[in-house]
Amino acid sequence: PGLLSIALVPLLIYKLVPPSETEAATARAGADRALADLGPMTRREWMLLAVMVGVMAGWITSPWHGLHNTIVALAGVSTLLLARVITWDDLLHEGRAWDALIWFAPLLMMADALAETGVIGVLSQLLFARVTGLSWGIGLPILLLSYLYLHYGFASMTAHVTALYPGFVASALLTGAPPFVAAMGLGYFSSIDASLTHYGTGSAPVYFGAGYVTQGTWWRVGFLVSLVQVALWLGVGMVWWKVLGWW
Repeated sequence: PGLLSIALVPLLIYKLVPPSETEAATARAGADRALADLGPMTRREWMLLAVMVGVMAGWITSPWHGLHNTIVALAGVSTLLLARVITWDDLLHEGRAWDALIWFAPLLMMADALAETGVIGVLSQLLFARVTGLSWGIGLPILLLSYLYLHYGFASMTAHVTALYPGFVASALLTGAPPFVAAMGLGYFSSIDASLTHYGTGSAPVYFGAGYVTQGTWWRVGFLVSLVQVALWLGVGMVWWKVLGWW
C-alpha cells in the first residue's frame, strides 16, 4: 500500500491541480535567470545563512544543552534584528508568515484544550460505545476512518496521536482485532491524515503561506487524496497484511 500510494497519489494531484509549468527545463531556466538577477550574495545574506545554520545546530543539539527550541528560534530572530539583517518593519510586513502563525497557533492550542478538558475523551467514548459488540472486520475500519477524519480538529499530528491513539488501540482490541493490525493500522493513518487541511501538520501552514494553493483547493484535494489512501490502506493493505501473516 505504501508503494502504491507513492505511485498513485502524485498522479492524482497532478490531474486535480495541474502545474502551470510541466517541463523541468523551463523551470530550471527560470530559476537560473532569477538567481542571476539576484547577483552575488551580500553581507546580510551571508549573515542570514550563518544564523540559520546556528539555529538548526541549536535545535539538533537541544538534548545536550537543554534550551527549548522556541528559545533557540527567538535567539536567531533577535540576532538578525540586532545585526540589521532584517528590521522590525520587515517582520511586520511578512504577511504570509503571520498568516501561518494565526492559522497554526490557535488551532494547536484549541486541540490541546479540547484534550485537557476531556472533550476529546467524551467524543471518543461515544464512538467506542458504538463499535462495542461489532466484529473487528467492521469495527476496525470504523475506528480507522473516525481516527483519520478527526484530524480536521487537530493542528498537530503529535497532539492527535497523543490524545487519541491509546484509546483507539484499546477499542480496536476490544473488537477482537489482531493487535499488530490495530497498532500498525492506526500508525499508518496517523501519517496519511497530515494532508487533509492546510494546518494538519507543522509544515502545512508554510506551504499554504506560499500562496500557490487556495484553502478551498487544499481541502478538496486533501479529502480526495484521503479517499484514495483509505481505499489503498484498507483494501490492498488488509490483503497485504494477510500475506505478511498479521492476521
